[in-house]
Amino acid sequence: MPGLADSAVTGLSTALVDDGSVLRVWPAQLSEDGFRHALHRYVKLPQNDQTAGAPSRWCIVTGRIAPGGKRLMLGLVAQADRQNSLGLVAVESEQHWYDVLRLDDSS
Repeated sequence: MPGLADSAVTGLSTALVDDGSVLRVWPAQLSEDGFRHALHRYVKLPQNDQTAGAPSRWCIVTGRIAPGGKRLMLGLVAQADRQNSLGLVAVESEQHWYDVLRLDDSS
C-alpha cells in the first residue's frame, strides 16, 4: 500500500512516513457516511479535545480516493498548530482533496 495516500494529494504518502504516522486498514464499510461516522466514533483524541464542537488542535478528514480505479475511503487525523473549529471534515469527491489539504515542504 505504499503511495496510497498520494491518490488524495501528491506527496502525502511520503509526508506521512516522514512524520511517523500510523496506518490502519479497516474492514470494508457499507457506505462513505458509515466510514466517516465509524472513524469519528473510534478515534480516541486527547482527553481535553473530545468535547463536541469545542475548539481543538485536532481534526479528522475523510474522503474517497480511487487508486487505479478502485474506490476506497481515506481517513486522516491531523493536529494543527493552534486550536480551530474544523472538527470532522468530509471531502466530497476525489477531485476535492486539494480544496482541504495542502502540503508545505518549506521545512
